Amino acid sequence: MKCNLKWASFLLMSACLIASPAWAVDSLGALASHLSLGAALVTRVMLAVCLTVGVTLLIIGYTQYRMHMLNPKAVPLGIPFTYWVLGIALCGVPFFDYYLGETGSPLQYQHEKTDYLPKDIDAPLHH
Repeated sequence: MKCNLKWASFLLMSACLIASPAWAVDSLGALASHLSLGAALVTRVMLAVCLTVGVTLLIIGYTQYRMHMLNPKAVPLGIPFTYWVLGIALCGVPFFDYYLGETGSPLQYQHEKTDYLPKDIDAPLHH
């Protein structure tokens, strides 16, 4: 019971510290900006965790490969390759935004059409 009380108090303190800037807002826009700052921080932390775990898996895969070279029966070759594949995938997660964009769609970055006909209904309104 003592451990559960410590865990509950930790969660309550964390929730209060995370949500405290959102309590002192004047409008919904200010509330949204405060909450989006927290989301950006969580995103950066998760990307750093992905990169750290990915590098760790690559190192573990290398050590498992070395163990396989010493005794192939102790460590099957599939284990280091699995670690390497997972490590490369996790190291690539922070770069998905660069390749896919914010919406996750590479179609967002296609070139815009600039040669519109004079009475084209799809033409932009600006000149």
